[in-house]
Amino acid sequence: MEKSKRWPVFGPAPVTFLLVVIMLFADFFGEISFRLIDVTLNSIHGMQQFSSSQVEEEKPPQSPFARLVRGKDRRKLETTGFACDVAENSIVCLADHPVRIDTKNNITVYDSSSHRVQGETSVKPYALQKDKYLLQYITPVRILHSDNHPPVCQYNHEVPAVIFSSGISRNVFHEFNDILIPLFITTKHFQSRVLLILEDYDPSFVAKYSKIFSRMSIYEVMNPAANRSVHCFPGMILGLKYHDNLALNPSDIPGGYSIRDFRQFIGKHTA
Repeated sequence: MEKSKRWPVFGPAPVTFLLVVIMLFADFFGEISFRLIDVTLNSIHGMQQFSSSQVEEEKPPQSPFARLVRGKDRRKLETTGFACDVAENSIVCLADHPVRIDTKNNITVYDSSSHRVQGETSVKPYALQKDKYLLQYITPVRILHSDNHPPVCQYNHEVPAVIFSSGISRNVFHEFNDILIPLFITTKHFQSRVLLILEDYDPSFVAKYSKIFSRMSIYEVMNPAANRSVHCFPGMILGLKYHDNLALNPSDIPGGYSIRDFRQFIGKHTA
């Protein structure tokens, strides 16, 4: 008796692998690769839709900064106006009050409003903190707390700053996994009302994803090395949240987003 044919069943892992392959060869296929990325992310969304729908909705806090932290970190942010979310893969520091950012040398943040926080905080603003090899090439950003003599503001802004690094890899997989997806997770709920400051600025990287950056922020991406001035912001995010390889976890942020949101976002802005 002839055995019935068994067709292969493709789960999320093989589809994610396919997306990685597409990204790795994106430089060769250009715009076609971005359309394939969109289709593949759509497939991943279809597989994750059931589990994502089971995530219990949480009422988000009023502060957009507080949406990025939970538990004791959120309480600290609400009490002092400053907190750092230290996870296995990422470090994100938040200032929910006015700060001054000096770009004259390496970026220095003056957090004079946070009188309950003392000393200095130093962060390398790259999402994949566990990659120690890569981190050695990332320029650190200093945060000086309770400094009584901050520099005078030369420019005043009405939106918060988001400081992150472009890293050193010009591999499309890492650009999406380490930068673009974490940037989407971190800033989407600000509805483009942020100013992006790119440490280790790479003009080719900014030009390559200019359409995406133009939707993430209504302002041009700042090159701190060329800017060399002091800016006043109503708040700041230093670093980007990272969930997992090519992943957005809706349960990680109250009222968070799914892979479908990111798929729609890049599908709209890379075509």
